[in-house]
Formats: sequence, structure tokens, C-alpha cells
Amino acid sequence: MSEERERAVRGLSAALFGAERAGHPNELLATDAILELFEMADLGVLVVDTENHIVYRNQRGEELIGLPSPFLDTQPSLEEATRIWAEREGFDATETARLLAVADSRVQAARVIPSCGRFLSAQSLPLPSGGLVLLYIDVTETERLRRKTAEDARLLATILEAAPCFIAYLDRAGRFVFANRMYAEQFDLPLERIIGRDFSELLDPEVAKERAPLLERCLSGETVFFSGTGPVPAKHIKEVHGIFAPVKGQSGEVVGAVVVLVDDTEHRALERELEAKNRELAAANAELKRLATTDSLSGALNRGSILAALDEEIKKAARYRHGLSIVLFDMDHFKLVNDLHGHAAGDEVIRRFAEVCRRSFRETDSFGRYGGEEFLAVLPESDERGAFDAAERARAAMAAERFAPPPGAPSGAPPDAGEYAATVSAGVASWEDGLDADMLLARADAALYRAKARGRNRVETQSGSGPRKNGECADAR
Repeated sequence: MSEERERAVRGLSAALFGAERAGHPNELLATDAILELFEMADLGVLVVDTENHIVYRNQRGEELIGLPSPFLDTQPSLEEATRIWAEREGFDATETARLLAVADSRVQAARVIPSCGRFLSAQSLPLPSGGLVLLYIDVTETERLRRKTAEDARLLATILEAAPCFIAYLDRAGRFVFANRMYAEQFDLPLERIIGRDFSELLDPEVAKERAPLLERCLSGETVFFSGTGPVPAKHIKEVHGIFAPVKGQSGEVVGAVVVLVDDTEHRALERELEAKNRELAAANAELKRLATTDSLSGALNRGSILAALDEEIKKAARYRHGLSIVLFDMDHFKLVNDLHGHAAGDEVIRRFAEVCRRSFRETDSFGRYGGEEFLAVLPESDERGAFDAAERARAAMAAERFAPPPGAPSGAPPDAGEYAATVSAGVASWEDGLDADMLLARADAALYRAKARGRNRVETQSGSGPRKNGECADAR
């Protein structure tokens, strides 16, 4: 046995069995065997004798504590070695004193300590002789994982508590296992009085009834998204949207549900307000469109809009090769109506004729005020005969209307003036390939001219071959 080994055996034997028995053959043999085990072990070992000197360390122990071999060869005191090690690791005086007190107390203890950028599990084992065995195990990865897990847990706890939403975990029986502060504030209860309670006990009865089937679906494995009322609708949180998410165990079975609710009260109120504003805006836009496209007196399309409709229908007729006809109307003796009965009477005749035309034409037809007392009707997919019939209906209906002179009629009206009639003449023209709007209107105008020349209160067609009906001439009174 080498001198160095013999020294290590005797020092270790003294620490293990005491000074009186350290040299006995049996104790030396046992110590040598123990030394063999220490040298092979993948853990660091330091042995301290009754005088508190480090009398032995294995190779792994020297590597883990990181103190130089020449220093350890001097068998320094445990206090001296601890102070050097603590200073290297940056421990303050208080922590260093606590470590020394633990070592001096000769009680079994365990703790995790830093050393040379690693983490060691340090255990102190008092010996019957009064010595001390210190064991060091490298637990760097385990400790880093533990610290990371603890940091993640703290971070998660902070997030859950600070989150501006309801977060809870329910077991399969629907009992709260976890709830954040939002639930405590909503229920006006400390968290310890929420945990373990059935959710149906704490929620508003109607809300609990609404949520129960959602939780049941979740516990069957479905992730459920929903919107509804807040946990306690009487509180300020009236509406929420949320999720029930199943939590599965290691074998894949659902063991509970995570519930997340987000306060939707203000958002829903803003949505409703926005919807109301949008409806108002749509109504205002519709009114603006009506004003921009409608003649204010008659309520029919204005000149620009009826001509735009005519252009569009000509394009469709050319593209799809279907029929298109127009009717150009002109009030008979309209100036005489204004002169005898006043402009208010003329306005009423205009309005009444527009109403008559709305009843006489189809919904697919367009009708507008062409100018003054002239009106234009555009009849898509209509031939000359169909347009003539529609125009004749409008003419006959207008001839049947009767008008009462408005109050304040001009002095030129006869003193016995009573109800009077107002008639209209019309010209019908049908589109043919190659005609534009101006050409088609010219044909309708020519037909209207013939209706006027042939006695008024009648309908003429561009071909002059359509049926003609004479009505009563306008009463000039």
C-alpha cells in the first residue's frame, strides 16, 4: 500500500471509528474496503474527522467542490474550506455562517448548493465517532428543470391572477379545483370558499342551467365555444364569450375541464350601438340615394336616373337580344290647368299621374319625370303591343281621375268651377338593333306628337299601326 493510500486509510479510519480503534486491523480492512467503494462511486465524498479537518476526499468530490488539490492535501478545516468555497460562489456572510452552523451541529442534513456553475445535492451524515461524511451528487439538470418549472409556475400563476378574464378548472363532478381572482370578485367570496364547491352552487341558477349541457359536452371530449350571460348577471359583467376545454389524463381519459370566460358586456353594447348607427347610416344613405335619383314632386325617378335606366336597358337588350319599349307621356293642356287653377293644382296633377303610373306598370319597369309635364317609362322585355297596353291603362286611369280646385284658386277660374279632369297623351317606341337612347326617344316623341295632333288623350305607336282609343278631351275649366 502506498504511503498516500495508507495515509488516506488511517485518516478515514480515524474519522469512521475514532482515534482509539483507527489502527486495529479489522477497522483498517473495513476502511480500505469503504475507500474502494468511495473511489468507484459516481458521487463526491468528503470525510471530516473529530477535529473538523477534511481527512479524505475522492476524485469525484474534488471535481465537484472545485477546491484545488494542494489545498485539500493540507487537510484544511471544514470551516476554512467552506469559507473559501462560499466566497467563490458569492455567498454573503449570513449564508456562510448558516452553512458552518449546519456542519458544526453534526446533524444529518441535505440541501442543494451551487458549485462551479453546477448544482449539487449535498448531504451531511454524522458518524458515531464524531466525524462527518459529506456526500455530493451532481443534480444540475434536475435542479435547472426544477427551477425552470418553479419559475414557469410562478409566471403562470401571475398571468392567471392578472388576466382580465375568468379562468377556472373543474373536475368531472363540476367542482372548482382552481379559480382566479375574477371569480372571487364576481362571487364576493375568498378563493378558499370557492375551491371544492360545485359550479352550479355559485352561478346564477339560470346561468348554471345554461352552462350544464356545455360542461357535459366538454367532459365527453368536445371543446365547446359559446356566448352567454355572465356568472352573476346582477353584477356589472352581463355578457361573456368563452370556452370549455377538456383536460385529459395520462391514459387519455377526460379528467376535468378548463373554463375561460371573457367579459363581452362593453363590447356587445358597442356592437349594438354600432349596429344601430349602421342602420341609421343605411337609412340615411338610402334617403340620399332617393333624393339624388328621385323627383321631389312626383316621387318618380328624376331625368338623370330615368335616362341612366334607359341606357342600361338598351345595353341589356343588345347583349341578350330581348325586347325593349318605351312610353313618352305628356300632360294635355297642362299650362291651362296652371292658369285656371294655379300651380298647386298643377303640382297635384303631376303627383296623381305618378301614382297612376306606379299602379299601371310592372315592378321591373322604370318610370321617371322626363321634364316639366313629360314622363318616360322604360319597359324591358316588352314589345310594342305590350307597351301600348300598359300606356293605355295609365292613360285611361288618368282620364278617370277627378281633381278639386285647391283653396285660393286664381281669379281667372269660372265662379262655378267644380271638379275637373286632366288627361295625358303618350307615344310608344320599341328598340331595334343599332338604336341608341336619343334615336329611340326621337321615335317615341314622334308618336307622342301624332297623339297630340289627333286629339290628345290617346296613345300612338312609332309604327302608327297600333290600336288607338280616343278618350274625353280635358276639361278646360
